[in-house]
Amino acid sequence: MRTILKQIALLLLFTTGCAHYNLPPDPLAVPPAMQHGVLAACRQIYPDNPRQFVHAIDITAPGGTKSALIGITNVFPAPRSIHCVLMSVEGLVLFEAIDHNELIIKKAIGPFQSTAFANAIMADITLTYFPARQGACRAGVTALASAWCRCRALETITDVIRQTNGNWQIDLYAPTGRRLRCIRGEYIHPPLSENFHPPDQLTVSAAGLTGYRLEMRLLSTDTLDKDTIE
Repeated sequence: MRTILKQIALLLLFTTGCAHYNLPPDPLAVPPAMQHGVLAACRQIYPDNPRQFVHAIDITAPGGTKSALIGITNVFPAPRSIHCVLMSVEGLVLFEAIDHNELIIKKAIGPFQSTAFANAIMADITLTYFPARQGACRAGVTALASAWCRCRALETITDVIRQTNGNWQIDLYAPTGRRLRCIRGEYIHPPLSENFHPPDQLTVSAAGLTGYRLEMRLLSTDTLDKDTIE
């Protein structure tokens, strides 16, 4: 009976996307021979080479205020470095920052001057494009047979769920089980290979009183011809 109830709970969980707020039970176990394949499926959502992404971003800030931006993000997986630029739709640079061993804010205007904002946006990028680098990872599946990897570190728990159609979800939890972030990647057409393919749509949801929502539509992407930020 407990197993049946657990499967029903997991089925409901992954048909409601980011609607849950607490850490769900551990993934349903898979045989040892399948664990490598599940971990590989989770890993495929992350780029393995330096890459640039350009997104049209709709931001819903705390209180419901909405605004539209253009985001240009360069990511460098090996050194886990980031170069982020946010612009108005007219092309005015509102925010620019680099995270290469330390966070350097190169430009910030108005509400983008907040250090908390800079830390949050860079943390969102890190969570989206770089896999968890600490803690042990457990491979399993959901009740819908989606790959599910759970990585536990001292301060966070990261869940990666890769659906059979390619869509994926990343959930970040505090050790108490409270969800901190939910990131969903969705494709118009399912990827045709096992190589990395950026999703057509990203949705970032941050929980709490200062929570916000980013809806990001991919405009373009390309590989970079350098291995790190110069």
